[in-house]
Amino acid sequence: MTNRKMNYRIEREHDNLLIELVGDLAAQGRLDILGTALRIDGDLGNLERAQCRRPFDVELTFTNLSVVIETKVDADEVGRKFNMEYTPDWQTIRIVEESENHGYLNENRVFRFITYGTSEFYTKPYERGPASPEFQHVGLEDMIALVEAADNVLPPCNNRQEWLRLMRIEQEKRSNVVELLQSFSKFRRQYLEIHGENDFPRNRLLFCAPELAFPVLGSLAQEWNKSEHKDRFGKVSIYPVGRGTPPVHDSILNFWEMWQENENQKFPTLGNEEGRFYLEINEDFNLNLKVPFKNKEGVIVVDNGTKERVWNYLDGAAWPEFVKNCRRDYKQTVVVLYEIDFGLLGNLNDMEQATENLADTLKVLIRALGDLCHYNRG
Repeated sequence: MTNRKMNYRIEREHDNLLIELVGDLAAQGRLDILGTALRIDGDLGNLERAQCRRPFDVELTFTNLSVVIETKVDADEVGRKFNMEYTPDWQTIRIVEESENHGYLNENRVFRFITYGTSEFYTKPYERGPASPEFQHVGLEDMIALVEAADNVLPPCNNRQEWLRLMRIEQEKRSNVVELLQSFSKFRRQYLEIHGENDFPRNRLLFCAPELAFPVLGSLAQEWNKSEHKDRFGKVSIYPVGRGTPPVHDSILNFWEMWQENENQKFPTLGNEEGRFYLEINEDFNLNLKVPFKNKEGVIVVDNGTKERVWNYLDGAAWPEFVKNCRRDYKQTVVVLYEIDFGLLGNLNDMEQATENLADTLKVLIRALGDLCHYNRG
């Protein structure tokens, strides 16, 4: 591979570097290092093929087995529909099923799901890692350990060192996420107090760092899904937002079960299924109330009068002292109606307290919306 600066976001670059590394380890007779990193028991045998190959990302075939690899940096598995519905048609599940027809693979085959970025935190729908149980998850720490171990036995290589350097940067951001976000939170709080806001005014200042948001929101999701609050409000899931894309107030943590699955946990509606409110925590760490913009017939769901009633009910709610709430009115593919800072950035070292704050916020929010919807049905 020609020496050049690596684009960390591009999965194929990781794949090419891994293939090159496997070839170098095979030449040195040290494929045991690879087996350890990928958690493969027994002797791999001799390397026969190491290549990129569809319908997965990398095929490593040895005398004794084939390793099928699906690589992710910030991307999600195919299988998550845009309208928030989950399907059994996940990418890793299809790969396992289709591999039965690939005669070029060794009869003895294993599957590995390698993540280098925010993909490590996505849930399908409520657990991290690949959708298929046949795939074992190999995370960033494992890949760093692989390259470090290889460095001890292989001649120096600039491409490999650049790869390792960028992985360590990703690792360091995760290790220091609380400290980094606490520094950001202090600036954010002081800046927003000037504007009387709970989020940065549009067209003035934008902040989007998914590689910092995902470890925090991933921890919050794990804490929430093991708490008693999941029984009342439903479990939450973690949804993809790629780094380097324009900040669009996109969602990361979704209360999908609340409004999608369980009849006892459904969110208040405006009178029909197409007018159902739903909640998401965005990359700005705030809780956002949203509603579809148009129904299937193209008719606008929320008119100005309805918006005003929603705002009035929520403005008049008895919010906890830690809440900072603001009206919103902007359209993505949906309408964002309200935004609530429930103090997450102030509890980065205490996810249990952050979970309690979120639950207290939801109680007030749902009570107010329930009163509104009951009034609308009047």
